[in-house]
Amino acid sequence: MGGFVSYKLFDYLGKEFCDKYIQKWIAISAPFIGTGVVPKQMTVGENLGLPIKAEYARDLSRSIESVLALSPNEEKWNDDILVRIKSNGKTYTAKQLRELYKQIPELKDKTDFILDTEITSLYKKWNWTIPNGVKMDCVYSHGKETPYSIEFNTDDLTKDYTVNYSDGDNLVNINSLESCKIFTDSVTNLGKHGHLLILNSNDIWNYIKPKVCGNYD
Repeated sequence: MGGFVSYKLFDYLGKEFCDKYIQKWIAISAPFIGTGVVPKQMTVGENLGLPIKAEYARDLSRSIESVLALSPNEEKWNDDILVRIKSNGKTYTAKQLRELYKQIPELKDKTDFILDTEITSLYKKWNWTIPNGVKMDCVYSHGKETPYSIEFNTDDLTKDYTVNYSDGDNLVNINSLESCKIFTDSVTNLGKHGHLLILNSNDIWNYIKPKVCGNYD
């Protein structure tokens, strides 16, 4: 969520503040066009490695607006099938996921509001650029299996399913990690690290230190 929060912050702060106080933004592992983990979170649950049952994490995720906001972006995600229900042949791409979410009672009445007013509305406001001209560097890692799509054998969206994986950093798929190219040409791949573990790696600190402690270009 740090990527979304920062993007919103720059919009909120205004150009005068950004020009005066922000030299550059280093975005790390930001899911700018969402993550394939969200459909799994909203249906069967995803505990993100925490010691809790997936269904408990699911119930919590359904109550948090920002989780649904991380759903694969309807405009920028590809046309891959992200959810398939084998029993009735229904399939859902990123453009159709809101139809799936509306079948979930807890999401039925708020899906449109969240998807229409969260980060995508700001992307459109700024024509898919960084608010107020903030300069940006983008850093990410990959090489870890990351949930990408889910297949159900029946129309019961809580069980009897198979998860398909893609390259990514455990939580964000590679296509979303690389989507920062929409905003900047300064994109650096730091190799094989997990989404959070990258923060504890020498690679990220060796990247950041000269920028913070030396002269920033």
